[in-house]
Amino acid sequence: MFKENLRRIYLMGIGGVGMGTLAAMLKESGYEVGGSDRNIYSPMKEFLEERKIKVYNGYDPSNIIDFAPDLIIVGNVISDGNPELKMLYTMKGVHYISMPEAIKEFFLKDKKVIVIAGTHGKTTTTTLTAWLLYKGGLDPSYFAGGISRDFNSSFRLGRGEWFVIEGDEYDSAFFDKSPKFLHYIPDILGITAIEYDHADIFPSVEHIKEFFKIYFLSMKPESILIYNGEDSNVVDVVEKAPVTHRESFALEGGNWRGEIDLVKEDFQRVKIFKGDELIVEADAKIFGDHNLRNIILATAIAYRAGVKPEKIKEGIESFTGVRRRQEVVRKTDAFVLIDDFAHHPTAVRETIRSVRMRFPLKRIWAIFEPRSNTSRRNVFQLQFPPAFAEADVVVVSRILEKGSVPESEFLDVEKVVADVKNHWKREAYVGEGVDHIVELIDRNAKPGDIFLIMSNGSFGGLKEKLAEWIERHS
Repeated sequence: MFKENLRRIYLMGIGGVGMGTLAAMLKESGYEVGGSDRNIYSPMKEFLEERKIKVYNGYDPSNIIDFAPDLIIVGNVISDGNPELKMLYTMKGVHYISMPEAIKEFFLKDKKVIVIAGTHGKTTTTTLTAWLLYKGGLDPSYFAGGISRDFNSSFRLGRGEWFVIEGDEYDSAFFDKSPKFLHYIPDILGITAIEYDHADIFPSVEHIKEFFKIYFLSMKPESILIYNGEDSNVVDVVEKAPVTHRESFALEGGNWRGEIDLVKEDFQRVKIFKGDELIVEADAKIFGDHNLRNIILATAIAYRAGVKPEKIKEGIESFTGVRRRQEVVRKTDAFVLIDDFAHHPTAVRETIRSVRMRFPLKRIWAIFEPRSNTSRRNVFQLQFPPAFAEADVVVVSRILEKGSVPESEFLDVEKVVADVKNHWKREAYVGEGVDHIVELIDRNAKPGDIFLIMSNGSFGGLKEKLAEWIERHS
């Protein structure tokens, strides 16, 4: 009912990747769109500017009065005490909903839905799956939590029957604490992995698993479930799924499996099998075992959606990835700078490992900012040091953004660095700030070094400063 005579839509928390993407989708669909946020980082800042979406800097009730919306979409960053919240209850005739509710209402109702869920690899797998369907001529729509280098966007509105969406397990809004993915009813569901994360809202991995079990109850009997058969948490929840058609994937065993045949600096050759049948052999531009798993899952889903193997091969070989996922942002004869979104110890470990596979003889700097709601906490105090084991030089930044985490729960950065030095015998430093990290590199870098930045935020502009440093020293 709220969609009748709807013209103007306002998004509270528009600077997040999900909310910014939704804003762009709504604008492309013909609505007048605006919104507010406190800080908007690259690449979403430029993403919204390019689409001429009105953004109010900071939260203030006058923003909503000025925009005069017919509908308000509330991002999950909005919490009690936000100055704009009181407008939700005082503007007569103006409805408010969560981001996943809006996606469901505006975009999913008339589509066949592919959902990619799990702790790791969602964004890459979602984007790759959409790309495979696109190269297969199926003209899909998609929505992901990162900007595709190939689509040059985090979304696409196609005319085909399929909509590929990233199923985030994070909560939906302050008035809806259930995971976003519960709003998306899948025809095909892919599960990448289940590990403990989001310590600000989940007390344990068991609570995350319970939501997956609830999710399965909403699936159609004819839905297809494709899951990571090597992940014990995934296997545990899948055993209880009331779904007739299920398939596992793995590096060894499973209904779908894959292997890396060759690794070069510019590609890794992968083979994907369905049972004993070779379906695809392709040279992929994304690296590491974790990306091989992403490729296997995307291949299995595309195959089930009707994409021919030769088109899957073409899609894998032409896929250049997602921004901030092992993105080479500067490369000279002397140095390489790579930017990555990793913030969970498993993601940190796998990202470093994949860079090591790609550059086996180079010295790798792993430069990490503990910024997410989980990584800045001490829940992974013991897991972070071994995650850096395959780097040569490790820099762990002090926690630059405290957020609402109690000081007693902070990750002990000095202890992480000390453990890396003492147990893993790596050169390691505490980064006292962005300028200090650049100074460390200035004093200790050698020609041929690889600089791998890992953060789920802007890291205080470190990427830009290091890019400038490389230009001066190359």
